[in-house]
Amino acid sequence: MSREFLIWLGALVVGALIALFYLSSAASAQESCGPRRQVIDALREHYGEVERGYGIETGKKATVLLLLVNEETDTWTILRVQPDVACGVASGTDFTLLFGDPA
Repeated sequence: MSREFLIWLGALVVGALIALFYLSSAASAQESCGPRRQVIDALREHYGEVERGYGIETGKKATVLLLLVNEETDTWTILRVQPDVACGVASGTDFTLLFGDPA
């Protein structure tokens, strides 16, 4: 095989790997959804998280973003909530509640 062919083949393989990485990242970024009440109840039962706040996301369809927190373990979850469906948007650890005026 010629050197040019091997370079071309290597570039093709690298390009395919990059495309595969981006496709798998996009697939894993999809939200996990379920019946609203079941999702909220499951977070309460499994993680001890309860509703602590919400905000309205504006756009074509107004949607509620709901914050659930376990203040003992400092875990938190943000759900995108519509009347019958809740979708996980983000979750994490080290939740901190701020008091007073922002600095």
